[in-house]
Amino acid sequence: MKKLERSWGYELFWAENSLYYGKTLLIMAGKNLPKQRHQVKDKTFRVQKGTIRVEVKKNDGSTESLLLDPGESCRIESGIEHQIFAIVDSEIVEVSTPDEDRSEEHTSELQSRFGISYAVFCL
Repeated sequence: MKKLERSWGYELFWAENSLYYGKTLLIMAGKNLPKQRHQVKDKTFRVQKGTIRVEVKKNDGSTESLLLDPGESCRIESGIEHQIFAIVDSEIVEVSTPDEDRSEEHTSELQSRFGISYAVFCL
């Protein structure tokens, strides 16, 4: 397993192959991941512990906030601008398509805005 320390916590990669990636993210209370928009990557994550807020940018430019607690999950399709915030220390498990956007570094911050399709599915 590969562990990457981040300013907001860490990522622990437990599956990485040509079909899918799997990782666990620990996000410290009050911290957030950078804004992201993946051109190819489609991901689903499930909150294991804690509470997170997911902000997604809709086609009209407005932002929708979703609060997720343990046991709740969310799918973010490719092309969707999104950002995750930890309300308290939180652990999420993420499964995704291979990260073909790696040229931007795995969780790069957005440099510009794009016209995107809005498709987020949360349970």
